[in-house]
Amino acid sequence: MSLCRLDLNQGEGTSSRQLCRYGCDCAPVMDQSMVSTISTSGPGGSRSEATELPLGALAAMKGAHASKLALCEMLEQIADSLPNRLDRAQCETAAKLLTSAVARFHRFEEDIVFPVYSACAVGDNGALQTVERLRFEHRQDEDFAFELSEQLLAAATAKAFNAEMLGFMLRGFFTSMRRHIAFESEHVIARLEAVG
Repeated sequence: MSLCRLDLNQGEGTSSRQLCRYGCDCAPVMDQSMVSTISTSGPGGSRSEATELPLGALAAMKGAHASKLALCEMLEQIADSLPNRLDRAQCETAAKLLTSAVARFHRFEEDIVFPVYSACAVGDNGALQTVERLRFEHRQDEDFAFELSEQLLAAATAKAFNAEMLGFMLRGFFTSMRRHIAFESEHVIARLEAVG
């Protein structure tokens, strides 16, 4: 089962799977015996020590992106349904995903992918600043996800809620998330694929 399907199904059948510390079933992929070596260039173009990227890490990152885009699609459907066609069960599902999956995906990227990206960018201050920017955006997204999940739970359980505010929050979140994913795809994934 892919990373995205596991997260969107909230642990369906996870008892028989080996999960990594990020809560996905990529643990066999992340085994240290299965690594891809990426050669990096040091200052002046000299080749430096190889950096190891677990096999499947880029595929897992792409899967995480697909999961986050699916979540964005769900959030957009909720926003489009406001105020009169709100699916309260969908609000509850989205709230749970926001509080669990988003931070887990970010930890995976920061712990597994970003260190390799940084090593590939030795001497490239712009790339190192990119990693710091992405980490900062992750914190912002997680804070926003927490606030949004509270509002979604309120909409799922309350008869009265502020539909205009919820719609504004939903659109702000999924627009920002899609922009962030596009940037990571165009810069981080593209660079790692180019050197791999």
